[in-house]
Amino acid sequence: MTDRETAWRDALSAHSSSGMPLSRYCRDKGLNYHQAVYWRRRLATIDGAAGLSVPE
Repeated sequence: MTDRETAWRDALSAHSSSGMPLSRYCRDKGLNYHQAVYWRRRLATIDGAAGLSVPE
């Protein structure tokens, strides 16, 4: 697992427990919304192939 993948896993996990829309969470945390959407889809694909789940 790359450092970038780990960082996005952590950020998306924190987002799922925040209760905020992804756009607001990204704005508040200084993250790029479009990158967050990309990584959410990418991690879902990776985890789906491995039989795992990623927070939405």
